[in-house]
Amino acid sequence: MPDIGLSVEGTTTAGTPRMNPEEGIARWLDVMDACEQFLLTGLSQNTVQDGDLATAYRKWYARQMAEHDKMIHGMIRRFSDSDGKHVG
Repeated sequence: MPDIGLSVEGTTTAGTPRMNPEEGIARWLDVMDACEQFLLTGLSQNTVQDGDLATAYRKWYARQMAEHDKMIHGMIRRFSDSDGKHVG
């Protein structure tokens, strides 16, 4: 098996320093904030005609959730059709 850094104490397999839970949560929140800024910037540049960013966001979110629900219903249907057996 290749050495992927598992034996280096105090680091992850990618060689980055380990974080305590508080640092991990803080980093996750930073990433989420950055993602939100990308989303809002994209919405404001591509979809907002009258400057109503809140309405554009609600419409985008509704489309995303409808797509997600459709995917979940399809998964449930396939699982149900398979009588609970593994579906590949």
